[in-house]
Parts: sequence; structure tokens; C-alpha cells
Amino acid sequence: MKKKADLKTQATKINPFAVGQKILIRTVTMIQLGRIIDVGPDYILLEDGGWVADTARFGLETLTNGKLNEFERSPGKWFGVGRGAIVDFWPWDHELPQSTI
Repeated sequence: MKKKADLKTQATKINPFAVGQKILIRTVTMIQLGRIIDVGPDYILLEDGGWVADTARFGLETLTNGKLNEFERSPGKWFGVGRGAIVDFWPWDHELPQSTI
């Protein structure tokens, strides 16, 4: 009989919500892009980013090359994402857009 894996002992070594990490977050209604400045039990605070209104081809162009078809820069210093609304999230290995495109 095969023993079931104990998920509690299979801890990941990657913390995707680390302060300073650049991240693209898809929620049930929007896509947010920015640098993490704080993580709470039900929110993630981002800065230096905004709302992605239109990605290019998601895997090939957006994630691989950092291409965005339309981006709206946040007018404030920071903005938040509710953790309960997150569908998926991706590391952003590119420069963050500095203006609305």
C-alpha cells in the first residue's frame, strides 16, 4: 500500500508574496501589476504599478517578454488586492511600466 504524501511537510521554498517582489496578479475581474510592499491575511499592497487592461498573448508575449497592450498606471502611491479575489499570480521579471499605455 502506497503511503499518502503529507502536504504539511512539503513546504515550498519560494514565497511569491515577498516584500519587494514584482508580481502580476489576475483576479476574478482585473489584472494588477506592481511591487509588493505589504502582505496581510486578506490583502496584498502593491506600489509602482497599476491595472493591466489588455495583455498581449499572455504566455508568449506578456510573461516572457513583458509586453502589455494597455496599462493604466495607479494615480496613488499604493493600491491593494484582496487575496480572496486572486485567480492566479505570476512573477514579473521585467521593468514595471512607468506610464499609462
